[in-house]
Amino acid sequence: MSNRIHVYAVVAATVLLAACAPANTPEDGMPAQGLITAAATDSNGIMTNGIMTNGIMTNGIMTNGIMTNGIMTNGIMTNGIMTNGIMTNGIMTNGLAPGYEGTNGLAANGLTPEGLDTDTFHGWFVQNTSYSDMVMRYVVKCALPLDATLSYETDGASYAWPGGLGLAPRWAAGEAIGADEQELVSACLAAHTNGLGRHVTISVRGYKADGTTIEVTPEEDAGWRFHEACFMGNLFDGAGVGIGLEPDSLQSDVTTPRGCAAEFGIPGDCSPMVHVGMCSDLCTLGEDGKTYTSCTVNGRAYRAIQVFLQDPDVYRCGDGTCQFTESADTCPADCQ
Repeated sequence: MSNRIHVYAVVAATVLLAACAPANTPEDGMPAQGLITAAATDSNGIMTNGIMTNGIMTNGIMTNGIMTNGIMTNGIMTNGIMTNGIMTNGIMTNGLAPGYEGTNGLAANGLTPEGLDTDTFHGWFVQNTSYSDMVMRYVVKCALPLDATLSYETDGASYAWPGGLGLAPRWAAGEAIGADEQELVSACLAAHTNGLGRHVTISVRGYKADGTTIEVTPEEDAGWRFHEACFMGNLFDGAGVGIGLEPDSLQSDVTTPRGCAAEFGIPGDCSPMVHVGMCSDLCTLGEDGKTYTSCTVNGRAYRAIQVFLQDPDVYRCGDGTCQFTESADTCPADCQ
């Protein structure tokens, strides 16, 4: 693996993003190889030898809010229900903020106490401890299993980041993160991105590197039924990340508090992520016949993650309620 791991520039200064607009497609500017159209830089969260500084969710349901323009360098959360601090198997919360320059060395050194015990990691962490704490919380939730916790002490302060999804077991064991785990962590990070800076409870589904599925409880399967999007890519090797759309999210009367997939049937703008087409055209289903194992973009197959929403987070123009995603112009039936 290369000593230098790129992360894409984060230009937003706030967690909230501008209103959605049509996003780039492979035909209008996506490079022959890779998913992202934004210029790569050596800044923000992950960096040279440094892990992707982000985290993401896990076993089933979680909340998202990771910011768009910040996806490459931020953290997220995971397994269990993380909203309001309650943790439970599946639902969780996430959130992201603009990134910081620096390198933490974890991509090569391993996501372990030994990997944290280096001058490189310490130098990155102390640039902005509140940001770094958030990033590590998310990254650990994504990579480590639910029964694990990664702790760190520096400058008289102690931090403890609980695991969640367990998407990167070899990395968690101290190895450099391999391509399969890079793709899963990247897809999870992308799945937690929220173009509106909101925290939304989402169901994250997919296959782990060993071929087993992310655990989804019967309650989760029944409650989170709206097929929003699929996510794929690799933030570690410069390929970037892409969003594939599902028919549910392209309904002309539908908006959601997520913002990156589609609003009123129009793909959202969550650069540097790019829209790459329909999941059904790009992705391959696994043995269960409903969960994607991988999605192929520009001839390259990536391990994929799907996101499902629950009905309260699916806003329909004409239901009598003027949601924050609607206006008198876009939904006169609800917003007079």
